[in-house]
Amino acid sequence: MANYTIIRHTESSHVYGCTNWSTFQEVNQQAAEDMEFDGTIVWDIKANPGYVVPLNNFGIVGAASAPGPGNSKLLRGTPGLILPILGAHMEQISSTLIRCTFYLVPNAAFNFHGSPAIMPNSDVEIQVQISGCADVAGESVHIIFEKTCINSESIIEISDGREQYLAHNILSETTDEVIGTLESTSVDVKGEENYILSYTLNVNDPTTERFEHPPVLNSLTTDYYYTTDLIYEGKSEGDLTGVIYNIFKY
Repeated sequence: MANYTIIRHTESSHVYGCTNWSTFQEVNQQAAEDMEFDGTIVWDIKANPGYVVPLNNFGIVGAASAPGPGNSKLLRGTPGLILPILGAHMEQISSTLIRCTFYLVPNAAFNFHGSPAIMPNSDVEIQVQISGCADVAGESVHIIFEKTCINSESIIEISDGREQYLAHNILSETTDEVIGTLESTSVDVKGEENYILSYTLNVNDPTTERFEHPPVLNSLTTDYYYTTDLIYEGKSEGDLTGVIYNIFKY
């Protein structure tokens, strides 16, 4: 399942054929920018709810790709793009929208060269195969840790690569918070264990203090689960002085 749709980006000033996929032109009309025979045809690649369409995931089969200005890419070459298409520009408008513009006229800025399209005596049908896969949209994260042991210090370590998506704050002497949004993930890996962070509670002074029993994280919602690693670094063997909670999201 593609988890996205491709639709024609229409404008009120343009003349379309029997469907939004077709354009009605008269014989010998020449394509030009902002003229009756529009020099560009625009398609929108839109993600379905719950998904995103990263630009790096998409291309045109049989066309060479090169970086374009901003968050975009330029595509040209056969057999993916045949005349009268001189080139294509894919631009990431938002996480859920890629705008793909096909040029029937030259464009010096994009290095698209050739002659403007001229409408012949018969209909012209062009097939362009866009390839790509939507990703699962990033899920929100909001965790509040309530310390059951006041005489303890906490350490929060975000998993590698997720520091840019998640932030942690100290709300009070007894409460910590983690908030943010997980990055989007490939559909193929959805459902695997999703490790988010480690939350460590240590007694303030392991030479004189210890936990009577492991603290319990009773503030987690059913969206999360955790595993524990116990730390024994006390004055006496067997003194429990710290607990590491490894937090996952279903």
